[in-house]
Amino acid sequence: MYQLIYNSDYILSTETSRIIAPGGSGWAKYQRWLTAGNEPLPAIVPPQPKLDYRQKRALAYLDISPEGTFNASSGDIMDALIAAIYGDRSELDQIVQVINGIKAKYPKP
Repeated sequence: MYQLIYNSDYILSTETSRIIAPGGSGWAKYQRWLTAGNEPLPAIVPPQPKLDYRQKRALAYLDISPEGTFNASSGDIMDALIAAIYGDRSELDQIVQVINGIKAKYPKP
C-alpha cells in the first residue's frame, strides 16, 4: 500500500516505510499497483500554524493599497502626512481607514 506525501511528487510505501522518488527504485511497482485499480492513501496535511492578532494584521497589511498591496514605503506615508499638514488628508484618511478596518477584523485579545 502507498500514501501520498504532502506537497511532493514522492510516494511513501506503507509496507516498507520507504520514500519512493518518481522514476526511482520501486516506482515501476507503484505504477503497476495503480494500474491494478488501487489508490494511494491521501497525504497527511500538516496543521497550519496558529497566528496571533499581530501576525494576522501583518499579513493583512501586505494586501492593502490602491494597487492591492501595502507596499507603501515610509516615503509614501510621509507624503500622506505632509499633505495632511497642508490640509489634504485624503491619502492619510485612506490609509487610516484601511488600517482601522484591519484592526477591527483582528482585534487585540
